[in-house]
Amino acid sequence: MHPNHDSRRTCRGYTIIEMLVYIAVFSMALVVCSKLFVTTSRLSVHGTEIVDRMNEMREVQRDFADMVRSAAAVVPGIGEHHTNDKTLVLKMHHPGEPARYAVLGMLDGQQHLNLLEVTAEEKELSAGKYLTWRLPVAKANFEVDATGRCVTLLLTTQPYNPQNPEAGRTHRFIAALRTDAVKETNYDR
Repeated sequence: MHPNHDSRRTCRGYTIIEMLVYIAVFSMALVVCSKLFVTTSRLSVHGTEIVDRMNEMREVQRDFADMVRSAAAVVPGIGEHHTNDKTLVLKMHHPGEPARYAVLGMLDGQQHLNLLEVTAEEKELSAGKYLTWRLPVAKANFEVDATGRCVTLLLTTQPYNPQNPEAGRTHRFIAALRTDAVKETNYDR
């Protein structure tokens, strides 16, 4: 039995050119899929960073409001820390309690907002808790109204993209002391 002419044509394989075309198409499909995967991964990371930054911002807002609401007064200063546009000193004790103060600001030149708790015993100051919020901050400014009861924190965050330093956002947090105390003495505004 001899194979006929038609059966030989149906049994033949692919040519080398057809194989190269298939390989080229397959490799382009792999490149497109890998770029899609990398882009999706980057977007996911960026989305996670945004959510983290929002959570950090809420944490600062909550803690700032709680601190100001529980304060007895805004004071001109304690030790080397003085209330001005860069630092806020709050009297945290009420009559009959041990003397406690809270100092808020970008202490020690860090790029974060800090809280330093200070206690005063017999005219001697001792540092207590030192807290640093994770939120990267470019600038923090405090404003106190004329009565000394309403405190505003203007917080400019570090930009997401270091190549664009103007991209940081400014947030305004306002909180008021719950006590009827007025400011104790004048201080720099």
